[in-house]
Amino acid sequence: MKTLLREPLIQFLLLGVLLFGVHRVLGGDVFAGSEDAPLVVDEQLARWIASSEARSQGRTPTEEEVAAAVQRYARMEALRREARRLGLDEGDPIVERRLEQKMEFLLEGAAVEPSEDELAAWLAAHADEYAQDAIVGIEHRYFTGDDASTRAMVDEAGEPPAGDPFLGGPRARGTAAQLNARFGPGFGEAVLAVKGLVWSAPIRSAYGVHRVRVLERVPAKVPALDDVRERVRRDVVADRAEAERERRVDELVAALELRVEADLAAAAKAATP
Repeated sequence: MKTLLREPLIQFLLLGVLLFGVHRVLGGDVFAGSEDAPLVVDEQLARWIASSEARSQGRTPTEEEVAAAVQRYARMEALRREARRLGLDEGDPIVERRLEQKMEFLLEGAAVEPSEDELAAWLAAHADEYAQDAIVGIEHRYFTGDDASTRAMVDEAGEPPAGDPFLGGPRARGTAAQLNARFGPGFGEAVLAVKGLVWSAPIRSAYGVHRVRVLERVPAKVPALDDVRERVRRDVVADRAEAERERRVDELVAALELRVEADLAAAAKAATP
């Protein structure tokens, strides 16, 4: 029994029962005002509930699961309304932040699917964000040991010294980031800087010293729209939703008729972390 009483859910339920009893003794109606402000689950709220259910389950929910989630939402909303009516939310930054986040979502508005021209224009305007990194294919010789740098030095013919031990794979291919992941930080950038088909100067990796010759170069490029269509569509929709949310938030802030009657400089000076 003592273990159960220590459970947060049990404590919450007991607190709810206590508040219910006290409020009834005082002659109040536990759900006062709920009939005057009915809970309407419109399309936007239904999408929010369904999205929350999908995130919690890690998959697309069924209609029955969404319906059950709506019932759970109604239960929580009833408790929230009563908690707010009793003033339990006042001065609670966690509750206030959650309300703020929910309101921001509701202000985003319904997403409007972008046209082909709009997708193409977005890709052109944000080309750097979608560009595919340059790729190089290399042949490399790998030297280890205390004298690796000396043995890796180029000879007069431009070839690595003959007879040195050759360790590791003779070829590699990838972007600078992929080569860094395989050979260590900075290796990919050093390889990309190699010019022509000659053997490079010694390049250090996490494993030793390499001599590298670039056999293939695929320059960086912006992909065709068909190759990144879904990513571009998501970005356009997200950008529109954010813009609509901020526009409507600005309207709400303007309606506040904000008046600053404090010395902000003094407030900032007095503030301590």
